[in-house]
Formats: sequence, structure tokens, C-alpha cells
Amino acid sequence: MIDPACFSPFPKNPIIARFFKEIGRADELGSGVRKLFRYCRDYGGENPELVENDIFRFILPTPSIEQLPENSAGVRVISVADTTGQVTKQTDDETSEKTSEKTSEKTSEKTSEKTSEKILIKMRQNPEITIAELSNNIGVSGRSIERNLRNLQNNGYIRRIGPDKGGHWEVIE
Repeated sequence: MIDPACFSPFPKNPIIARFFKEIGRADELGSGVRKLFRYCRDYGGENPELVENDIFRFILPTPSIEQLPENSAGVRVISVADTTGQVTKQTDDETSEKTSEKTSEKTSEKTSEKTSEKILIKMRQNPEITIAELSNNIGVSGRSIERNLRNLQNNGYIRRIGPDKGGHWEVIE
């Protein structure tokens, strides 16, 4: 088990360690272990377990929900230390989860609408355009294009004339 009090750091891969140190992405050898112990205590109240055998294991003891303090509204609050050492608050309030879901749905719908509009514009410019060309031009995945094409067809905005190869798209005005 690794203990930061009597821990002597050594790189498992010295070449990679030196590279990250040279480009400024590593502070000093072993600083990550010290940070792990400091931030895990802030988050969970207990030290993590770092077990180094054939397989390296990191065990983070977490408090049960009953051990967490409640705020004035009766909502359990978790203090989380970010990488800068500042403490932020997270709650188990259902309202924040619902708001997040609604925002995600709205964003997804707006993005899908914008993608569909772009597809229609490209089809008016080039009725023989392929899914791969649409994907490259619009900057979304082929699956996203296929999903949007299905929606456009189901809603009566476009129609495929002819086979997949050699056919073309007709935009219904």
C-alpha cells in the first residue's frame, strides 16, 4: 500500500515522465499522489487506498448518503474539491436534474433542427448529394445525417427518387 508520508516516487516510464515534465504538464515527481490524498480527504473524508501489485488499484471510500450534511432546505450537500483546491457544492435536488434533462432535450432539438435545415439547403444545391458528402459538409456523423434524413422523410420534407446509387433527393416545398 502506498503511503504519502513514506512514499518515494519513481517513474514507471521515465521517458514519458521526462517528456511531460519538459512540456510543463507534470509538476514534480510524486505530486499526483500527494494531491490524491489531499483531495480525497476533502471529498470523502477518508484517505484513498493505493495498492501497487501486479495490477495497480485505487480505492476511494465514499460516505453514505446518510453521512452527508443537509442544508436548510433539507437537501443533502456534497462538497467537492476541484483541481484548483476550491470547494464547490453539488446537491441531490431533483429540480437540478430535471432542469438539466430539459436543457439537454431542447439543445438536442435545436441542433437537430439546424442540421435538418442545413441538409435541405445542401439538397437544393445538389440533389445527388450523398450521406458521406452531407456528413463532411455539415460536420456531423453519418448516423446523425441518416437520423435527420429519416425525420425529414417521415415529416414530408424530402423524398428519395430512384435507388441509393444513382438516385437523387427531391425537396418538397
